[in-house]
Amino acid sequence: MAAALVTCAPAVVRAQNADGSNATQTISDKLPRPGYEPRNLQIGAATLASEIGVEARYDSNVFAVSTKPISDFIFIITPHLRLEGVGDRLKYQSDIYADIREYADNNSESHTTFGFAGSGSYSINDKNRFAAGAHFDRLAETRNDPEANTNRDMPPRLLDSIGGNFEYGYQTGRIGLELRTAAGHLGYRSPEDAERSLATYYLAVRATVIATPMLALFVQPYVNRRDFDQAFDSGGVDRDMTTTGIIGGARLTTTDHWSGEIGIGAFNANPDDASLRSFSGFAASANVSWSPTRRTTVTLKGASGDSATVRAGAIGRDDSSINLRIDQEVRHNLRFTATIGHQKTHYTGLPNVLRTTFGSAQIEYLMNRTVSLFVTASYAERRATPVTDGFDRGYVGIGIRLRH
Repeated sequence: MAAALVTCAPAVVRAQNADGSNATQTISDKLPRPGYEPRNLQIGAATLASEIGVEARYDSNVFAVSTKPISDFIFIITPHLRLEGVGDRLKYQSDIYADIREYADNNSESHTTFGFAGSGSYSINDKNRFAAGAHFDRLAETRNDPEANTNRDMPPRLLDSIGGNFEYGYQTGRIGLELRTAAGHLGYRSPEDAERSLATYYLAVRATVIATPMLALFVQPYVNRRDFDQAFDSGGVDRDMTTTGIIGGARLTTTDHWSGEIGIGAFNANPDDASLRSFSGFAASANVSWSPTRRTTVTLKGASGDSATVRAGAIGRDDSSINLRIDQEVRHNLRFTATIGHQKTHYTGLPNVLRTTFGSAQIEYLMNRTVSLFVTASYAERRATPVTDGFDRGYVGIGIRLRH
């Protein structure tokens, strides 16, 4: 669910760069499963699907600390409702979801997050296309976050994320133009965290040339504006910033085996505060899917760019990440997913550097149309300067999903 709703990811930890990624289908979406299809409800031309997951999980390092880790058992409930419609020219999707977590011993870590999102696209004709989306989320900051609250006596930070996006695309012959806009607001609910609340505005223009029936080349200049709710943070610094950049690359048109795109470029960040100097960096985005067989999908994703920060002494923050995922249908009712990846966070103006390597895996057994059982495991290792920002953390879980 989180992977499908990209716009709902916390912007405070996502690199603020040119987002030209395409949605990637996995074998879970593509292959028919006679006798195991969910009993979705048809409402006219739309399909209503519901799902709820219940999981028991053991976490080896609840607070993601470098010394004296505390473990705990977590009970997780994840309901999800999706309405989806596909027509000749109109496509739309809306989701309502929640994540309820109860800790056995560390009750202060228990929290409930929820949200809803909607998106759609409409093709006027073969040349003109519109797309738009909106979302609202109640989020909880993960203890893995580079700027997470380290006080064990305080619960995770809660915040509200609201945003929307609009796109217009024009295609004629081999030439294509796209206008992409987005705006959002992250509001931290605790008054003590008010300095972190901010609004973001994004604008990009993409020009595309179809080089071959399977390959298109693009260039995309963009600008990103961050406006914090407070004029100054606790250190007296104005954290408002304007980032401009350009990214260029290639997009693979959908084939039986390959789809997606890769882009590289550069950005320049210009803080409003006269005491902070501007800085430049490497910008990149990648989302490429390879299906060597009908039952296997391999997906590579990556991103690099500048992110918001309120860390004292930092001029800015540069995040880069890459991960590789494999989806494998072992049998028509047995699915396996595994992911490995690496993330680096560097603070401009400070020696602080965080390097996190992680991996996860899940196997799911479909018992029938309605019920499936799953086992999941994950491990993350962060090495940091200073060393107190590092940690080792892993979890294993077992659960059940009910679909209709």
